[in-house]
Amino acid sequence: MFGTGNRFQVARIGGVPIYVSTSWFLIAALFFFAQYAPLAQEVDAGEALKLAAIIFVLFFGGILLHEAAHAVVARGFGLPVRAITLVFWGGATETRSWRKGAFADFAVAAAGPGTTLLLGLGFRFIGQQMEPSHLRGVMLYLGEINLFFAAFNAIPGFPLDGGRMLMAAAWGVTRKRVLAFRVAGIGSLLVGAGLIVVGVVEFGKGNSRGLFLGYIGFVILSVGRQIPPRAALRERLQRGTARDAMQPIGAMIPADSSLLDATERWLRPFPEQLFPVQEGGRIVGAISLEDAADHAASRPVGEAMTRFDDPPIIEDTEPLDDVVDWIGTQDGLVTDITGHTVGMISVQDIDRWLTEHWSTGAFIERPVVVAPPRPDE
Repeated sequence: MFGTGNRFQVARIGGVPIYVSTSWFLIAALFFFAQYAPLAQEVDAGEALKLAAIIFVLFFGGILLHEAAHAVVARGFGLPVRAITLVFWGGATETRSWRKGAFADFAVAAAGPGTTLLLGLGFRFIGQQMEPSHLRGVMLYLGEINLFFAAFNAIPGFPLDGGRMLMAAAWGVTRKRVLAFRVAGIGSLLVGAGLIVVGVVEFGKGNSRGLFLGYIGFVILSVGRQIPPRAALRERLQRGTARDAMQPIGAMIPADSSLLDATERWLRPFPEQLFPVQEGGRIVGAISLEDAADHAASRPVGEAMTRFDDPPIIEDTEPLDDVVDWIGTQDGLVTDITGHTVGMISVQDIDRWLTEHWSTGAFIERPVVVAPPRPDE
């Protein structure tokens, strides 16, 4: 759900890290040039650069506010917000809106388009109060483009916010989240096909916006086609919990321990087990015997471990379909009712659980595997 490609952190606001995806730079450069080129034909180069920079900052600042609105509403419901990432198609706010039910899911999704709508109205109002000038034209343009994206982003199709709004509304009516997911998938198919048709018609009229609409329609249609198998997968994942699929953790290995010491004391006795690595009293990564084998025995554990970058925290009773949504491609930490870390979980662990329990096409009950004793006990 939160796959955003390669990214790096540029800021932290209100405790939420702000990332920029490498793909964002391409669209940002193209957007800036698209604003500068026509302006350069009307004013001198310096003025064109200034006006293009104003459009650039206010437009992408608006996208950041759009994502921040998702985060603020999510926190209002007491939900964690892991990060905000600017990507080539807009932005992504990593939160768990579904954990508080259909209303919260709808409210968090609607906060983004609602904020963009207010920005569009605000820019338009400011522009209308100004004397005729190029800056006035910039304000009116920003109003127009924000109003367009507010309406566009509310279209009921994934991956747009409107797709999640449709899913949340269907969930509230049916009380069945997987069924609501299927409904949103149908909406995506209809919306995607409709946008492709409109795009072709507009392009035939010589309107270059038709290419954009056609492309977005193709993306939404493609996502919609993936919904039925993903819904079937969700139904299977609902039969398991995080505790069923997780890797139970062993002893906490200090990050400054040598690999030789860690191997002899913890890793070799339990070669199939993943061990958490602690530093400063908190878990900062994990290591296995296979990880240690790739490094010199004299090196510290911290150099060989798989480092956690603000790992997702999962409760052991959570159904696996929720777990998949939250961890994405990261390794998550599993906690029990007391908040104690009892395991680690990844997509590979969930895939292994699926293979074990659905290898015949029907659910197979398996006995609970008791974790091996901790090496430090």
